[in-house]
Amino acid sequence: MKYFKKVITNVEESHLFLDQLQRDYPMLHPEDDMNNIIENSTGERTFTEEQSEDLHDRYDEVYIYLDDPCEYILEINNPFELWD
Repeated sequence: MKYFKKVITNVEESHLFLDQLQRDYPMLHPEDDMNNIIENSTGERTFTEEQSEDLHDRYDEVYIYLDDPCEYILEINNPFELWD
């Protein structure tokens, strides 16, 4: 994924990264070890070693600009809106 490589330099880019990542991988959590994410259907790793490193780098950058990326993710994926 191209956006795994794009260095994050501000809050807006942090939000854009998390928005796209949540669209592509809605169950992914910022504190997950990307090396240990396995596809249920295949039993294979979801991310290559290079992708895992890129994701860890991007998350490190996100944490520079957002105090709590998990809170932001919950805001964009509000599980309670199903019951609103």
